[in-house]
Amino acid sequence: MYEFMLALSVVVLLGVCVWYARHPAASIFHPLTFYLMFHALVFVVRPIFAWVYDFHALYDAIQFQPTMAQKITVLICTNLGLVVFSAVTLAVANEPIRFKQSLAQNQERDILLKPFLIAAIPIAALGMWALSSALQFKVNGNMDDIRVIDQRTGAGHLVGVSGYFISLPLMLGPLVAIIAFLGRFRLPAMLPFLAFALLKLGTGGRGPVVAAAVMIMLFYLYDRRRNWPGLPILATALFSWSIFSAIGADRGAGIREAIGMQEESTVRLRTQAEGKPLENMDLANMEFFEFLVWAIPQRTGTYDYFIHQLQIFTEPIPRALWPGKPVGPPIPMFNLYRYGVPLGATTSVPGAGWHGLGYVGVVIWSAFFAMLYAVPYRMFARSNAGTLATAAYMILVATSIVAYRDGGPMTILKALQFYFIPVIALWLTQKYLDYYRGGASVAPGGGARFAGESGLTAKQRRQAAMRNSDGMVGAVDAAPSAPSPLSGTPRDRRLARIKASF
Repeated sequence: MYEFMLALSVVVLLGVCVWYARHPAASIFHPLTFYLMFHALVFVVRPIFAWVYDFHALYDAIQFQPTMAQKITVLICTNLGLVVFSAVTLAVANEPIRFKQSLAQNQERDILLKPFLIAAIPIAALGMWALSSALQFKVNGNMDDIRVIDQRTGAGHLVGVSGYFISLPLMLGPLVAIIAFLGRFRLPAMLPFLAFALLKLGTGGRGPVVAAAVMIMLFYLYDRRRNWPGLPILATALFSWSIFSAIGADRGAGIREAIGMQEESTVRLRTQAEGKPLENMDLANMEFFEFLVWAIPQRTGTYDYFIHQLQIFTEPIPRALWPGKPVGPPIPMFNLYRYGVPLGATTSVPGAGWHGLGYVGVVIWSAFFAMLYAVPYRMFARSNAGTLATAAYMILVATSIVAYRDGGPMTILKALQFYFIPVIALWLTQKYLDYYRGGASVAPGGGARFAGESGLTAKQRRQAAMRNSDGMVGAVDAAPSAPSPLSGTPRDRRLARIKASF
């Protein structure tokens, strides 16, 4: 029976993929694309490997053994979650990406690059400070010194250091991706990403580097007006993944040794259990889900009813300001550590749904997560796709796989509060150029003339700049006559004014 369910999972995945491929909204930019990649690897390919190679390392580590019925329940739930997520996203995010960027919007990127680099300096300084501290800690520190695990609940919290400081390097990923986008992916614009990747991989962390690489890929494809990556991009991605895997085997020790931060004798390689492919905690959502089905509600006696999601309101408060802050959810319905040791477990979207309300919870939570990403997609598809909107959406969707794996909105909120700091900096840069440079008048011959150099009002100077940018001839130092019809959208005219001011 289990073999039949594994085969059925393959059939369901292929059916959804065919349905999706025939939909006009199908593209690399759609949130369903990333969910399909996550589901295919974690809940279709890996269970087949687990059956063939008889995975048991995670069962031993968590200290439980699921029955065949419970394993089948997990496959039913994952397929149910896939169908619900796909149906909701395609119903809400049903418009194709039309690549609406205009010539003025493309010119805006050239104008924004230098001011954004200035705005990026404090962000980069904070991120590099935290990243260098992480490198030093990796060599000389011990996680047991700063992280305390509650033996009753398994929840952990930090002591002697702020989680906000540790998370500051997350800002660097979207920062270098935006620089690459504004710099049109030329080599100088790609150097910040290469430096970030080297240092971050040296700490043993791969997730932020992969996220930044995906952001740059999405920016590049959108800039080139392509719905899907070609073979060269896919080949580059496979080659990069092999490098990441090799680096991850020693948790960055090789890089730290190469840059002189660590002695060669301290390098330690990690190997997979008994050489079995894909048997590692990074992809172990299947075993974690099986543990949830094994424990809930048979052993816990109840579901959680999504009450543990209230942690999104308590988690942002620093423990220094709230010494008595609860460790983990503020209102725990049950303690899974009474039944096993699911240390480091990630529930996934359908797993979090089962945790909340069984089969009904899988439907509710899958639909909820689909809306979290389908609504921003629809907003972006219907927008004029300016630089800011493009940056915000590409960063959001590039980090979606982590949210699908963890299964909770807290993961999204904790990460995006750092990922979107460079987006806020980009928005402030646009506002600066719009309001402080957009009022410049343009003197005959192309020179910029600012507020104190003529007797014109701000409105008259803006009108003069727009007439000049539209190719109209005439002196601009005199009071303007009746305005002429202007072509283009208000945003295009505003960008023309900004460009004329430089």
